[in-house]
Amino acid sequence: MLDQPAAEVREHLQDVSAGCKRLAELICKGPQPHVALAGETSTNEVLKIFLPTEVFEALDGSDRQVVAFAELLDKAAGWFEALAGHVPRAKENRHTGKGALRMRAAGFLVDVFKRTLGRPYHSHVGTIATIVSGIETSADFVKKVERRQSKPKEPG
Repeated sequence: MLDQPAAEVREHLQDVSAGCKRLAELICKGPQPHVALAGETSTNEVLKIFLPTEVFEALDGSDRQVVAFAELLDKAAGWFEALAGHVPRAKENRHTGKGALRMRAAGFLVDVFKRTLGRPYHSHVGTIATIVSGIETSADFVKKVERRQSKPKEPG
């Protein structure tokens, strides 16, 4: 599956995350199997340098911790969701060069205008982004960039 286009890999990881959540909900309705987690090892700090991965280990420096299997599945769902957020966009969809300049100008200036002038002034930001990047930028595009920036990001 990981050999597919980026959008398909992202979608697959999001589906796996949703599947883990559904399975955890189903397990919660019946007998609760438990899993023992090994004590904290600081392994996660090392792993995160190379890949957004995680070893599920006991919290609070305990030697070990017993948790419900459903809780472990919930953690796994969060991990798959975070991993989906780290899949890079396809090369042809990445914002580089003038397109990146336009995106950054639109996102940055809206915040500056809001803080300084109290309103985003989307059409004015669009005009400035057009001049800076050389790419025609409408107020609608600026609003779209603003909406994307205001979405809360998952920790990961």
